[in-house]
Amino acid sequence: MENATVYAEDDDVKENVVEDSTVGNEDKTRTGIWGQIAGTAGCLRYLVASGWSVARREMVLSVSGLISALITTLYPFAIAGLVGGLARHDETLIIFSLAGLAVYSILPSFLSAMGVHYRLRVADKIGHHFDREIADYLSRPRTLSVFYDSKVADALGLLIARKGTLGQSFNILGNVAPLFISQVVLLVLAVLTDWRLIFVAIAGLGETLFQTKVMAWQAEADDASAPYVRQIQQLVSAGLDPQMSADLRTLNSQSDLHEILRKRVHNWRAPIHVRDNKQAAVSIGSSVVYYAVAAAVLISMGVDTVHGHVSIEQLTAACALVPKLTNSLAMVLASVTALGSSVHAVDRYLWLASHIETMQANEANNNDESANNNDESANNNDESANKNEEPVTLPDGVASQQDTVVDGYSAGDGAPIAVCPHQSLFKELRYGIDVDHLTITYPGHDSPAVSDLSFRIPAGHVLAVVGENGAGKSTLSLCLLGLLDYDGHIVVDGKELSGIGNWHSRVSAVFQDFLRPRMIAAEALTLGGVDGHDGVFGSAEVAAQALSRAGVEDVLEALPDGLSTPLGLEDGGKQLSGGQWQKIALARGCTRPHPLLLVLDEPTSALDPESEKRLFSAYERIAKDNARYGGITVIVSHRLPSTLLADEVLVLDHGKLVEFGSPEALLRADGYYAELRRLQAAGYRDGDGEAESAGEPEKIGDQ
Repeated sequence: MENATVYAEDDDVKENVVEDSTVGNEDKTRTGIWGQIAGTAGCLRYLVASGWSVARREMVLSVSGLISALITTLYPFAIAGLVGGLARHDETLIIFSLAGLAVYSILPSFLSAMGVHYRLRVADKIGHHFDREIADYLSRPRTLSVFYDSKVADALGLLIARKGTLGQSFNILGNVAPLFISQVVLLVLAVLTDWRLIFVAIAGLGETLFQTKVMAWQAEADDASAPYVRQIQQLVSAGLDPQMSADLRTLNSQSDLHEILRKRVHNWRAPIHVRDNKQAAVSIGSSVVYYAVAAAVLISMGVDTVHGHVSIEQLTAACALVPKLTNSLAMVLASVTALGSSVHAVDRYLWLASHIETMQANEANNNDESANNNDESANNNDESANKNEEPVTLPDGVASQQDTVVDGYSAGDGAPIAVCPHQSLFKELRYGIDVDHLTITYPGHDSPAVSDLSFRIPAGHVLAVVGENGAGKSTLSLCLLGLLDYDGHIVVDGKELSGIGNWHSRVSAVFQDFLRPRMIAAEALTLGGVDGHDGVFGSAEVAAQALSRAGVEDVLEALPDGLSTPLGLEDGGKQLSGGQWQKIALARGCTRPHPLLLVLDEPTSALDPESEKRLFSAYERIAKDNARYGGITVIVSHRLPSTLLADEVLVLDHGKLVEFGSPEALLRADGYYAELRRLQAAGYRDGDGEAESAGEPEKIGDQ
């Protein structure tokens, strides 16, 4: 892979650069001018190393821009030679001077255009390289913790707001380097022309000396405005989203959104205005000093020329050098300011890379003990798998460890589990999932989302998770899927979940906030594919099987070209309703056959009663099929009729487990679950008896 090649060549550079990072990495920030210079140099070094890795030929050819800049330094002396030759009637000097002017007129334009062309090509490749790497870094952590980190969100907000800046950093560097080198050459030649020009050079360097401060102001403004950039993006996205726009118009809240947006924009621009004012003060003051010194030096040289102490060539060269120095300095300063913004973006990227690598290292360290503890269990399971050619029997269930458990509950029903013929080590569940004192706290939060949960889900069972909004239902399901960090233990067939390397490839889910990919229907249905099988993405056969498995084949009636229909009006396709999108999501969750864990998070929230009834039948069929291979189905729902599919019901309230048991046992206990059932049943009766629409599906264990 290209990414691997790039990092094989510049990993050492990145490691050293991150140590020099001066903005994003709070733990390693250096202070003062030298710290800022070291950080800037490190970022530029990594930028050049990245360009060399992805576009060596283009980088070599882009050096033509530097040659062009060096040729332009000949102009003042060609003019001086021409004036001197004309004054002394020196034909040789006139010819050489004219030749120099001809070279100056032709070559720089050609070489500069060539340099710009190849710099832009390098910038484009570097931009794609950084985009790929950012996506790669975000996909590396096993869990979703990185997405709940506010510092990561701010860094991403800056990188997104300056989309293209990382790639254009090399183009800006390509502008700055030739100008800087030509400026140094001009300064040397100016001093050699007349010693007094050193004062002009010093005056011209005044603003340059402030550039480290200007870059620090740029970084401070970026840091102060970054949180508001993210908030503005969210507000703008809300205003552009058709569904959210409908809510805004219905509630007549556009003006409120505009006011909030105005305040966020003001807060975003405030530190930028402060930075711009400081930069303007430095620029104006430096320019006044420069022009005053330049005028004094030229007047002094003019007087000496009249008295014969300075030649006409020297005065001519000085007159040509002063505006040249002024123009070059102005361009250098503008480019350096832009480079400061780019360097800060590179620094943010390097901080993001370092931060995620640290997260990965912490994950690896935390998982080492779990993985080592799992080794012996894995070997034992391997021996069992090789010997076991007959269906195994579920162990007897274990009652919940909570005081609220009702009596008479048994977690297992003794149903046989078939060993899936095409699956190997740890690709079928034999015993189930044990959760022990599970606590989940999101990054940046002090209080846990769920706290001290302990329960067991036997293999082949269906667990319904119920509770009010904010009870922690979705958080628990994400954790069981291996997508959140946790304290406590989640043990799958005797193995700690955090130490199972292939868990993500053996689970499936349908989330409440599901993906709505704008692509061909067959592609939208097979996104992610089936683990271990090639050619699944976009397969009409696999898509049709998923629709059938989910029991939502009727969605095909809304697709004019069947599975070849583009989804979404953007590509001239079909605009689906919320319920139709949910059916697509349900089918996509059923693409992977026989998952060890299938999570259905509010799976019928956008469906009509008739569709919901059909889906319950499909769930019953899917759960029974999964149960043959020990697969566990977790249904997260507000709609309590869905719990009738379940072997066990887990009731959460404010992140705490308040009840756990079979639906029948919980109803007999007449506790929290029974009260929810009564309240919802009363609500259905008040709604013309639609409670019957979902049907009364049989419990899987009773089949």
